[in-house]
Amino acid sequence: QLLLLDPGVDLVPADPAVVPITLVPDRPLPELIATAAAYRPELAAIRQLSAAAQARLRQAQVAPFIPRLEVSYLAGTFGGGIDSQMSNFGGRGDGSASAIWELKNLGLGNIAIAREREAQLTGANARIVEVQAQVSAEVAAAAKLARYRLQSLDVSQQAVRQALEMFRRIEASSSGMTSNTPLYDALQIQIGRASCRERV
Repeated sequence: QLLLLDPGVDLVPADPAVVPITLVPDRPLPELIATAAAYRPELAAIRQLSAAAQARLRQAQVAPFIPRLEVSYLAGTFGGGIDSQMSNFGGRGDGSASAIWELKNLGLGNIAIAREREAQLTGANARIVEVQAQVSAEVAAAAKLARYRLQSLDVSQQAVRQALEMFRRIEASSSGMTSNTPLYDALQIQIGRASCRERV
């Protein structure tokens, strides 16, 4: 499912025995949660959205106090004269600069826009808290499951060692015996228990 393979494909392990691999060092749970919070891509994306919402809110708050500057320059050739004479021509240029402050609906529109941007920022921050809680829960569950399975592996390995030791003792004490069926039955019980623990 994670590799997006065909459901009919069977994966066969290359090793005959499953060897535990440590991908993440065993560290305290708060440290694992802090590492996940720093590197999970969904949290980074939401933090960027929150920063953008903060910038838009700041823009809406200061927009009425920052003027819009306009600069223009007109140039051309102008001429004229007395009555019908049009002989006095010369160049002319006019430049102008203006600063315009804009208040939408006497300032009420600007207040409404600022409140809208503030609501968007609040929603983005709430989303950050929600995703952080989800990531923390996933990390805590994965860490507990990994530790439980590692402990189960230790128990299973101990059971296998006990079964091998019992088998060695049976072999050592079986010389000259006519029947050792009960001893082998006990050994089978121990091996069965170890197998069950390994499957768990």
